[in-house]
Amino acid sequence: MSWRCNIPFGGHFLSWEESTLPTPYESNDLAKVHQGWARISTPHGTQIISLSVLSAPIDSNRTMPDGSKPRRANTQETFRAAFPLLDEGGKVAIVSHDTWIPYQELAGLDTFLLEHSTDVIAFGPQKTDRLADGSIQQPEQVIDEIVKVYAYYVNLLVKAETRIENQRRTQQYAETAIPDMTELRDAKMCIGYRDIPFAASSGLLHELRQEPLVDLASHGIAGQSYYSRRNATTGARVPGVNKSIYVRESVARKLADINTFLASPEVTKFFGSAVEVYVEEGLRSTDMQSSLYHQLIPNSIRRHNSDLQEDDIHKRRDEIIAKPSTTDNPSPHATGGAIDIRLRIKPSPWTPDFVADSFIDMGHVDGDTGQRNNPDYFEQATPLADEDITARRNRRFLYNLLTAYGFTVNPHEWWHFDYGNQLWAFVQNYQLGEKAVQALFGAVE
Repeated sequence: MSWRCNIPFGGHFLSWEESTLPTPYESNDLAKVHQGWARISTPHGTQIISLSVLSAPIDSNRTMPDGSKPRRANTQETFRAAFPLLDEGGKVAIVSHDTWIPYQELAGLDTFLLEHSTDVIAFGPQKTDRLADGSIQQPEQVIDEIVKVYAYYVNLLVKAETRIENQRRTQQYAETAIPDMTELRDAKMCIGYRDIPFAASSGLLHELRQEPLVDLASHGIAGQSYYSRRNATTGARVPGVNKSIYVRESVARKLADINTFLASPEVTKFFGSAVEVYVEEGLRSTDMQSSLYHQLIPNSIRRHNSDLQEDDIHKRRDEIIAKPSTTDNPSPHATGGAIDIRLRIKPSPWTPDFVADSFIDMGHVDGDTGQRNNPDYFEQATPLADEDITARRNRRFLYNLLTAYGFTVNPHEWWHFDYGNQLWAFVQNYQLGEKAVQALFGAVE
């Protein structure tokens, strides 16, 4: 027995073709599989969806051989058994014979559907069901109910897709090795990046170059200038340094997007706690850059490396701190496009904003000015202790996460990332093997 029907209702249109197939869970019963399509109006426009509708009727007057009444199969049992009978890759709506299927039976179905390339599952009363008042459920009412729950289950599946994608990204970020940056470091020191041209300031590019600065706090990004508090590099708080972090607006937006990803349950599970970005440096004044370059950083190198000669101290200084800016060739931090960033365990509302031991372990020794700061240090070093393996995993995660959002890393500092400035363009051009990328951000005036 089979039949066809085309039913318009409330701006929706459903086309069905019905056939009867052996029941998926009891050979003495029949399960109906209706195959068709529907035109569904959603906030995103009209969609044409294919549908396979499984109906599992139960004869409540029949008695099983052991004297018991036949049970309705659990939703998952029914669906998993019936799936081979349905159109793979199509949208699926399961219609219950006698009642709405309990929501608690949905657990795991979203992932199951995704694994089998099926997009949506909806539940509603069968078209011949009697309602509470004894009247017959009309076909258009069935369609309306399916349409109502369609959006709910699309949302459910979108969440499942997001969860699976977040799991994939988290694993990929943690496992993908940071590339060897030895040659990039040499190129940065020998060739230099301050001759990278700026993109022509017209149209959209002009708007980008004129992009305003924003306080990261206004975008919900945690941070405080490293030099505004007591630190191991300078040995004390640097007078006059503002706690607030300012960056270009597009940098702030990217960090907000990164925090959204970090807030996912999958990332929280990976780290064992909720994590967020914590920015320790953004825009830096010319005076501050000059003080760091000429005094504070050289002094720090001397404290930590008493055996180094002055020439070696200056060489090391030039690796880890840029010369003070000029308008034509600004240092990265003078553009608002550079950030010094870490990941930290997200504090509770009653915890102080800065807690030193809340940072995710990157194998970093505060104040150290040696090769350990290179992003790829733990990719090259052998053998690795257990804590070094953890640090390598976390550095990989940070590097791959930030580069996925368009940042590049300073090859001498695992924590320094750039967007839009000359160093950003230089690193991309080196990786591409051509001079295709130009800088967007010059010095902040």
